[in-house]
Amino acid sequence: MKNPTFTILKAMAIVLVVMSHAGFPAGVANVIFQFHVPAFFLCAGYFFNTAYLSDEKTYLKHRVKGLYLPFLKYALFFLIAHNLFFLTGLINDIAGNGGGLVASWYTWHNFCQRLWNIVFGMAGYDEFLAGSYWFFRALFVGSVAYLLGCKLLRKLKPLKQNDVLINALLALVAFVLAAWKIDEHLKLQPLAPGGYREIMAVFFMACGFLYRRAYEWLRMKQAVWSIASVVVAVVVVALFPSIVPSSMAFAPTMAQHLALPLPAIGGFIVLHAASHLIACHTSYVSRSLIYIGERTLLVFAFHLLAFKAVSVFKVVCYGLPWAMVGGHPVVLYEVGDGFCWLYTLAGVGLPLAAVYYFRVVRAAYRLTPQKCLRLAVHAFLWLAAAVWKGMSFVFCYVWAQIVGFFKGLRDIVSAARPNDD
Repeated sequence: MKNPTFTILKAMAIVLVVMSHAGFPAGVANVIFQFHVPAFFLCAGYFFNTAYLSDEKTYLKHRVKGLYLPFLKYALFFLIAHNLFFLTGLINDIAGNGGGLVASWYTWHNFCQRLWNIVFGMAGYDEFLAGSYWFFRALFVGSVAYLLGCKLLRKLKPLKQNDVLINALLALVAFVLAAWKIDEHLKLQPLAPGGYREIMAVFFMACGFLYRRAYEWLRMKQAVWSIASVVVAVVVVALFPSIVPSSMAFAPTMAQHLALPLPAIGGFIVLHAASHLIACHTSYVSRSLIYIGERTLLVFAFHLLAFKAVSVFKVVCYGLPWAMVGGHPVVLYEVGDGFCWLYTLAGVGLPLAAVYYFRVVRAAYRLTPQKCLRLAVHAFLWLAAAVWKGMSFVFCYVWAQIVGFFKGLRDIVSAARPNDD
């Protein structure tokens, strides 16, 4: 049976991603921000197969299929649905994020420009309902850069194709480049918003590869997880936010950049240890986490949209104006009221529930893509016919009222004329 440890780890990481957006107190959020996204980059490096260094085509095919195409699909969905969400008020130009940014109506030009940005730059996605989609670009670009970096460094004779030394040097180069970028305020122009996250993706992938080699070496020595190492990692993760809060922000300070690796890797150690313990015992918790871990992409893609269900509920509970539903990522009112737990539950549960019931319906009615397309066309035609009939009825009613008005006016004028002698 496949070892579910890293499936559980990914589940725990995606739950932490949802929690980081769910309005938890700053003290909790700052701890999570340090390692929730780096955990996915570290996993990518952990599972990198050196055979891809001589089979680039397969590697790139996997990256396109696993990252670019899902990004394209989900980003286009939110692009097409943006104005519909705007009309309903789920996003609006009144309530926005804590920085004062609000949503706006997309004109045809806005739509076309964002379409180009999505397809050709993995940018231009909806800032509110798809605001975390930078992850797709960072991991995709970082994966390609990581592959190229490994191939180039392998050509250096002093390294003797030693993959441990290669990854150590690659991590060092990526970290120094990121520091140089911050110090000189440099930008990689093709990458919105500047390329820091993509460079750090390379760094964490190299660290993930080194982490696997270290873990395998310890296991060969019949070593087990050291309680001391986990305790140290917990202390680092817990204390660093009070010293230098760090995250995968696109424009960190130099201090935040220098502080990020330790808590990020420390958090990964804690997640790995916890997931290993959970995987050793078959239970409802482990089965649930495995289910979530196998569907992390769905949770990641739609958790911000799922938040809107809780935002509607919160607005109703507090009697707030409907426009407050547009608050991003949560309703920015009484943030410490405990709704963060409900946001987390909805962010994880609603996307999974929606997909589950869609698959149940698809199986019950034997829905194929072709049949779904036919049903969508029929639904569109039915809706168009209903709209046409409704507009015809309104037009006929208005026309009858206009005709009746002028007829009544004519009768009044005729009645007011003196009779001919």
